[in-house]
Amino acid sequence: MPRIPFAQRLADPHPEHVFRMEGYYVWDGSLIRDEAGVYHLFASRWCQDAGMRRWLTDSRVIRAEGPTPAGPFVFREQLDVLNQQPWAKDMAHGPRIHRIGDRYYLFYIGTHWGEFDPEAARNGNRDHWEGIRFHQRTGVASAPHPAGPWTPCPHNPVLEPRPGCWDAKITVNPSVEVLQDGRILMIYKSTLDRGEPLILGAAIADRPEGPYERTGPSPLFTHNVEDPCFWEEDGRQWMVVKDMTGAVCGVRHGGVLYESTDGLKWTVAEPPLAYDLALRWVGQEPTTAQYIERPFVYLEDGRPRCLLNAVLYGNQPSGILVREFRG
Repeated sequence: MPRIPFAQRLADPHPEHVFRMEGYYVWDGSLIRDEAGVYHLFASRWCQDAGMRRWLTDSRVIRAEGPTPAGPFVFREQLDVLNQQPWAKDMAHGPRIHRIGDRYYLFYIGTHWGEFDPEAARNGNRDHWEGIRFHQRTGVASAPHPAGPWTPCPHNPVLEPRPGCWDAKITVNPSVEVLQDGRILMIYKSTLDRGEPLILGAAIADRPEGPYERTGPSPLFTHNVEDPCFWEEDGRQWMVVKDMTGAVCGVRHGGVLYESTDGLKWTVAEPPLAYDLALRWVGQEPTTAQYIERPFVYLEDGRPRCLLNAVLYGNQPSGILVREFRG
């Protein structure tokens, strides 16, 4: 039977299925259900008063709880423990939650201001912005329950850049999966230098805390994309990413769908467009968003249950949109 295109599998979004917090930008949704059936939404937030650029200098990871994958979610806590290590003391961002074995693991990125001025970066100084940006790394924390307590890995960051390589400057936006043999495959984003394209690579480890070693083609491919989210379904690997230019899926900042047999050798799926920037609301007029990004496919019983995206549209504050899969 022909596979239904990814975009057609997504139900129309409901305007009540967006998690927002007054006074904050909210981004980077990631979801998991605990043994009691409670859904835990992990996300990033930062104050609106300094504008969207403040994500790099001031973001924090938060947790909210809800009775269904679409909420409604209630804010529970800010995970300040993630900022207690020097490498991430000034920012934690982009959480991705997973249960691996009998523990929960939170993958995230962090940075520190170092010798650079965060106020200058917030106000558009490119040198200070890039300086703080290039301090970004990937870390992991673990807990016995999504509500914690969370313990950052003592040897964070778990993946460092490689000077002189395509991933010379940052290691960020991790997406992970447990392979059939129990190893942890991570797909991450990096770049060669300032102004260069964003490219994806892979690393593998025996344990969630690492150590991680690069694996497969390096980089995986040379498309200018970011925000990987990959998962196994029907015996294949699938990945959704953000198309930075529109060269792959035909929509600038749209979602691109890739497929693979092993999680390392990826080809563009047919059709390639996973989603565009149009929000075709239930009971409301459609909206074209400024941003629909940071995809996270939540699986339940081994099947995709819903897609989470960070969204910003109209005069609404940013938030986490949850769209259910049909069927």
